[in-house]
Amino acid sequence: MPLGSCQQRCCMPSQWESPIGILEGFHSTHTNTSGEVEGIDRISYDYPNKRVAGTMTVTSGGKPVSKIKSITDFHRKKTYIISDKNCSVSDIDGNEKRKDWECIPDDATYAGLTYFGGGNQRLYVDQWHYKIKGMDVRMDFARPSCVPVSEAVTGQLSADMDGLVLVSYSGLTLGIRDERVFDPPENCKHSGQTITVGGSGTVGGIIGRMRRQAKHEP
Repeated sequence: MPLGSCQQRCCMPSQWESPIGILEGFHSTHTNTSGEVEGIDRISYDYPNKRVAGTMTVTSGGKPVSKIKSITDFHRKKTYIISDKNCSVSDIDGNEKRKDWECIPDDATYAGLTYFGGGNQRLYVDQWHYKIKGMDVRMDFARPSCVPVSEAVTGQLSADMDGLVLVSYSGLTLGIRDERVFDPPENCKHSGQTITVGGSGTVGGIIGRMRRQAKHEP
């Protein structure tokens, strides 16, 4: 396969799920503190019904210390953050189009074609770079399927949180195994906070930012 310098923008599959490895480093401008979080996440991504769900097990020293779930529902225009028995709800901008959060943005810069592996066992990926709402995003998409392979998000993760989120996708499967993953618990209530969530292929970035808000903001 030739390593071309130009590539058409693509859209991810409409429904998929994947285990995800995440490493986050952050600095709070509110408390002037820094730290890092690592964990194992599972993402469920459903474009036809405009919703994304993620469950993360935060680890320290290789041992689980907490579990956080995030549900972003563009039809309901809500994001739900569930941690232990607590639930917080944020209003979001639900006027997102397919190209806004499933496809590579029109203003993205193509960084080139490369591959993982070697010899006859190569996974070719297209590398893209773009900016979304204070965040710098670099993503690798498998060719020709356009499934995400890796992601790096830097910049303003939330109102008072700067940081870096590294994401690796593996074992991705098409379709949604159990749609109940998108159901918020009964104890979730409305809140007055409004945020804007959007951007192609930034599933890891979105969930990362939601976790930062749930864990560090009042």
